Amino acid sequence: MKDGKVHLARNGAILGVFDQDKIEDMLDTGHLLPTDHFYDEEKTAWVLLSARIPGGVHPPAGTSAPAQLPPQSSPPREFRAGTERPEADPEKKSSQHGRGGSKSRHKNKAESALLGWIACLFALGAAAGLWAWAEYLNDQLKTSEEKVKTLRQTVEGLNRERQLLTEITPSGRIRGIITYEPVAKQVAIMSGATVGLYRRGDVEKALEKITPEGGITSNETFSDAAERLKNAISSPLEISLTDSNGRVDLPVPEPGDYVLVASAAKSGSAGMERYFWLIGFAATDQPSSLILLNESNGISSRKPRFAITDVQGMSTGTPPAHPLP
Repeated sequence: MKDGKVHLARNGAILGVFDQDKIEDMLDTGHLLPTDHFYDEEKTAWVLLSARIPGGVHPPAGTSAPAQLPPQSSPPREFRAGTERPEADPEKKSSQHGRGGSKSRHKNKAESALLGWIACLFALGAAAGLWAWAEYLNDQLKTSEEKVKTLRQTVEGLNRERQLLTEITPSGRIRGIITYEPVAKQVAIMSGATVGLYRRGDVEKALEKITPEGGITSNETFSDAAERLKNAISSPLEISLTDSNGRVDLPVPEPGDYVLVASAAKSGSAGMERYFWLIGFAATDQPSSLILLNESNGISSRKPRFAITDVQGMSTGTPPAHPLP
């Protein structure tokens, strides 16, 4: 024994190294058995543990030597119970390695899932951005289409006006057309409007009778003033209504200065609005241009001054450079 230590074995298996002063207590508690063996260094042999107990207990027959113990010449490998760790069990190592590998796999799966969610969020953000951009482009396209539509309508209206202004009326007749703008840059025609042909001198005398200023008195409406003027003029030479195309065609009795007197009304956002025209022109024995009556040369409650608006260049037989004032 070294340092009061004893090597013990049971049934051919080494139990370990124990303090020799505790062996009796361990025998009493049953942790050690009398049939266990201890290694006697002096004899270099395994001896029954009961042999070293005073008045020891004799082991049962046939247990004088432990089975499958190391050779007598070879002392048992010494280790200290409770102070040294036994060699790790390979199965336990494998189990620990398996748990470590499982944790590693779980960690890798968690990281992969996180990366997947980040990629998914990024894709959703990109998709939302593309959708917003597509909506913006769609709105821009709609706006552009509306602008193109408006420009096309404007061009069509201008082309119609150009065609009207270049239309030639044969000598001995006067033709006119009444148009208006239902909305900005769009042209419509007024059918059923009353148009009369008067001599210029008769219209000028009637204007002098209304008021010196040719306007509306404070106690009458625009419609009342227009009716008062029409009643003041002598009977027309010719009178007619505009057709479904807003046109009127009147014969002119002889060359001279005349006035087309017309009245019409249109419905707008502000309600019914009335118009009155006094369009002067010089008739000759030459073809003339079509006369255009519209909001720009008409008299209305917004422009209530009653005066003759002359169409220049009518006697030349060519479209006037500035037909409307």
